[in-house]
Amino acid sequence: MKNHALKRNIIAAIILTALLVIFNIVKHNTQIISFYTQNISSPLAAFIGAACGLLPFSVAEVVWTAFVIFAVLYIIFAVIKIVKSKGKRGYAVLQKLSGMCVIALSVATGFTALWGVNYYAETFEQKSGLVDSPISVEQLADVTRLFATKLNDAALSVNRDENGVCASDVDAMLKASKDLYAPLEEEYPFLQTPHRAAKPMVYSQLMSAINYTGFYFPFTGEANINVAQPNAYIGATIAHEQAHLRGVAQEQTANFLAILACEKTEDVNFRYSGAILAYTHLTNALYSADYKQWLEVANSLCDEVNLDLTVNSAYWQQRNTSVSAAANTVYEGFLKSYDQKQGLKSYGEVVDLLVEYYAMQA
Repeated sequence: MKNHALKRNIIAAIILTALLVIFNIVKHNTQIISFYTQNISSPLAAFIGAACGLLPFSVAEVVWTAFVIFAVLYIIFAVIKIVKSKGKRGYAVLQKLSGMCVIALSVATGFTALWGVNYYAETFEQKSGLVDSPISVEQLADVTRLFATKLNDAALSVNRDENGVCASDVDAMLKASKDLYAPLEEEYPFLQTPHRAAKPMVYSQLMSAINYTGFYFPFTGEANINVAQPNAYIGATIAHEQAHLRGVAQEQTANFLAILACEKTEDVNFRYSGAILAYTHLTNALYSADYKQWLEVANSLCDEVNLDLTVNSAYWQQRNTSVSAAANTVYEGFLKSYDQKQGLKSYGEVVDLLVEYYAMQA
């Protein structure tokens, strides 16, 4: 029986490794990957998401909690078994290590099959015809001014607490997120997918500690939101994760679609949140490109917007720790492992898409 267990682990490891090798061989064939995502992984993700969507809580958090408990118990019992296996400790170590290898390979293969493939499928830019072309400083300044105006217009309409900080109703936004992309789906029909609401995270404070505002979990098909982050950005985070839910893997594109989805809704809380996310990226780019124009735009912001920007900056500055740095390094490696060469910098590449899109609208 023991020999059979080791053999099963070895066979399983070989099969799983072979699947990953096959993926790496064909991943740059856009036609094959796009066919797979359209006909297999996306429908499967929608089915899983619909099932998990019947529950009011984040199934992803339950899975993560169970996995951590399982991993700890597995290691404890593995050590106990190895210690008790006198005369056969070498075999016991090999058996347990092979079991851990199979678990790791199973997770990696499942993740790649459900999500990793999306990095190599036809992109939103290719489907929509939106070209990421060089932009001028004047174009950048114009679009930054545009979003500064949008921010000022919406700033007084959102709910605020006694300190004047944005305090939108998060539960209402999460509920409304189910149909957030409906207007955008009319413009880009290929974004259509069964509508599912984003879910709040119990572990939101932990997510803040590692600098995560949210994540899409392919094993449950859920968009999970860190609701402890500054309120002004929660709507944009919801929209960002809803983009991932639609198979959009690239971070800059998810940011772009989040901003568009927020702008096209009638909900002022989403519009304000999308605008502040856009402005944050645009103003950082303009600061580097033309300080004089940046200062002009920055000085045009109302006090309410400046307060929300200050609160957000202070919030994340307080969480700029070795733990968050390590988490960022891990995620940077993850993105680059799927050929996202810019890593975490890809989030900021939304600037080019925004300027290109709004220049076309002008």
